[in-house]
Amino acid sequence: MLPLEPVPAAILTLSHRAPSLQPSLHVPPPQPSPSTPSSPLPLSSLPLPQSTSSSPLSPFNLVDNVRGVQLPATNETVVWRNGYHTVLPHWHHDASFVTLLSTAPAAGPESPNFLFLEKSMPSSDLRQRIREGLTHGKMVVIRDCQDVSNFTFNEEGLRNEFNLFSNTRVDIHDLYKRAEDFSNPYVKGTIHDVLKTLHDPAQSQYVLACYNAQQGLPSGLQTLDDGLTIGWNQTFVDFPVSNQLVHPDNFLVRGWALLHCAGVTTYPHHDTDGANTWILGYSGIKLWVVINPKPEKQNLPRSEWRKLVLDLTSFDKYSGEDRVAIDDICDLEVLDIRPGDLV
Repeated sequence: MLPLEPVPAAILTLSHRAPSLQPSLHVPPPQPSPSTPSSPLPLSSLPLPQSTSSSPLSPFNLVDNVRGVQLPATNETVVWRNGYHTVLPHWHHDASFVTLLSTAPAAGPESPNFLFLEKSMPSSDLRQRIREGLTHGKMVVIRDCQDVSNFTFNEEGLRNEFNLFSNTRVDIHDLYKRAEDFSNPYVKGTIHDVLKTLHDPAQSQYVLACYNAQQGLPSGLQTLDDGLTIGWNQTFVDFPVSNQLVHPDNFLVRGWALLHCAGVTTYPHHDTDGANTWILGYSGIKLWVVINPKPEKQNLPRSEWRKLVLDLTSFDKYSGEDRVAIDDICDLEVLDIRPGDLV
C-alpha cells in the first residue's frame, strides 16, 4: 500500500514504525465504498476552520478560515467524493494531483483493503484482530482510539504533550522552494519558525520529522511492536548488541511527529522503507489516499513494475500529455484521519 497525504488544514500527526510487522500484499477485487465517512467529525479550536457566523460550520468544510488565512485567497477549491471541501495547493502540479485524488471513493468497513475495529474491544482481542488484518495486507483503522481533546497545536501543547521545544532544530520543507527545485525543498529552522507560518498565506512550510523516540503505541497495544519484543528483547542473550554494528536508528528513530500547514501534498511513497508504520492523529484532518495495484497488475514483470513505480512517484507525471493514468493501474481509496484516530 502506498499512502498519499494531501493535507487540507494545519495538523499534527504522530508516526511510528514497527520494523517486524510487515504484512504480505493481498488485494481482493475492488468493492464500492461509501460516499461519506460514517460519523461526524469533531472540530478543534486551532487547526480546523471555525465558522465566523452564528451558523455552525459543516465538519466537511475545510475552506473557511483556510483560504486567505493559511493559503492564498486566489487558490481554487475542490469537493472530494467523500464530502470534504478543501482548498487546492497553489503549485499547479500539486493542484492537478489533488484534483485527481478527490475523485477516489472513501474507505469504509466493506473495503477489502481496510479493517475497521472498535476501541472498546478487550486489548487481547484487539491485538489479535490487528495482527490478522496486517497479515492479510489490510490497513487497520481504530476511530477515536485515544482522547486527544485537550491537546492544542501550539508551542505550549507540543512542549507539554511531547517535550518538543520551540527552539528544536528541524529540517523544514518549504513549498515555494520545492516548486523551484523538487529535490531540494529544505530550509534550516526551528519548530517556532514553522508554527509562526501556519496562518501566513504568503508562506507554506511543514516538517516531516520531529523525532519522538520516547513515544509508544497506546496502552494495551505496545506488544504489537515485534521489532522490540521479539527482534531485541527475546534475542538479546544469544545475540548481544555489544561488539556488533547495530545502526542507532533501531533505537533512536522509532517515532516522529509531522507538523503540517494547510495545502501540503506528498506523492506516492512507502513510510520507513516499507516497514509497517502506525499513525495517530492529534490535530486537524489528514486525508490519506491508499493505493493498491489492481488485481490484473499483480503479476506484471518486475521490469514493467519498476517503470510504473517510477511514474507513480514522480510529481511531473500527473499533468501534461504524458501523464500517468494512476486510476487505471491502481485502486485508490481515501481515508480521513481525525484527532484520536489510530491507523
